[in-house]
Amino acid sequence: MHIRLDRSIDTNKKEKNKREQKESKMKRSVLPSLLFLFLLHPSEGEDISIYWGQNAKEGNLTETCATGKYSYVKIAFLSTFGKGQTPQLNLGGHCDASSNGCTEMGREIRNCQEQGIKVMLSIGGGSGDYSITSLEDAKNVSDYLWDNFLGGSSSSRPFGDVVLDGIDFVIAEGEPSFLGNLSLLLISYSQTRKVYLSAAPQCVFPDAKLDSALATGLFDYIWIQFYNNPQCDYTDNNFDNLLKAWNLWSMSLKAGKMFLGLPADETAAGSGYVPVDVLVSKILPAINKTPKYGGVMLWSRYEDKTSGYSSYIQNFHINQTEESLCTQQSLPACRSSEVGFVESFGNMSTVGIQVFTGSNGTQCCEILCKNNCSCQAYAPINRKNNTGCLIWLKGTQFVRASSADIALPIYVSAALLPEDKGTSRFPTTTCDYILCF
Repeated sequence: MHIRLDRSIDTNKKEKNKREQKESKMKRSVLPSLLFLFLLHPSEGEDISIYWGQNAKEGNLTETCATGKYSYVKIAFLSTFGKGQTPQLNLGGHCDASSNGCTEMGREIRNCQEQGIKVMLSIGGGSGDYSITSLEDAKNVSDYLWDNFLGGSSSSRPFGDVVLDGIDFVIAEGEPSFLGNLSLLLISYSQTRKVYLSAAPQCVFPDAKLDSALATGLFDYIWIQFYNNPQCDYTDNNFDNLLKAWNLWSMSLKAGKMFLGLPADETAAGSGYVPVDVLVSKILPAINKTPKYGGVMLWSRYEDKTSGYSSYIQNFHINQTEESLCTQQSLPACRSSEVGFVESFGNMSTVGIQVFTGSNGTQCCEILCKNNCSCQAYAPINRKNNTGCLIWLKGTQFVRASSADIALPIYVSAALLPEDKGTSRFPTTTCDYILCF
């Protein structure tokens, strides 16, 4: 079993150090308000589900929902429950529910719901202390969830009197036998107020922990994790195993909508990251005709905030081809007064976002960057054969190399370069490496 949903709890030291090094390079928080390149069919954008709650740097729920990107937000996690224990929230430094410090979130949750966004509580996670060990245990946990987060009443409701839309099962440990009973008990409350149920199984079918619960057919949304599972992840431009697993889930699942679960950044999971051009031009067209197809789930809000991944799929019409992705559009007004991009040798202070893997990398990258007001720099992934594209968003800085021999060229917005940009790059000419427009 591979699960990496709980990033604040289940992160090894190497990954933590890598993330901290990346964050320390940022001169200011990256808030990519990306206007997607092709707003051809905005009403046909993907429904995106996001996990929130495991990194205080991801911003609050009000900010998250105000982006307009997400249809579903899952608050992660209630990481301790069952076995007669007092349930405990772990919200990754956002607030401390044990000291009554999360009540302000009630206003933020209500704000999200008023925008039509379903907000659910995720129980479990990649590391915690939880298990439903008996029918009595299932009844006690269901009563607690109803009274403290749903339509019941309690003097100790962590988020105040706001009523969440439902419960999300992210189960990686503990006894699975009574999860079906917990599901039935939660659904029984729907006679008073609809309780939505969702779950995040691994892409390996059947899921070792959630199979009995999913067999009830009571779940409205299934966010299938196609990451940290090499046997069914996308790997090295091959998504055959992903499609086989998706089709198996589709044929076997008794549930409402199925969502393709992906990491929102290469750092968000050990495997399974899908470049956005592959996602929108190849994978989504192959699965979106599935009767139960619902959209895309991303882990997590923090990675999506820093990468802007959801912005590239939210309003992208899924029938767009790779060629149309790289077709020049009318330049946005934000580019009208700019000098252009200069080929410079050095490094960027933040990690680039991989948005394209095909041929004509430099040309396609130029188009992608020029049509995106947040893009500050771009470069092909493979300089030798001119394939792929990395872009860098607002908030990044360019660090010049002392010699062209020790760094690859990056096309950098002239606004990021120092005053000596006309004399320090390699080579120096008026327009040899400036994309004049």
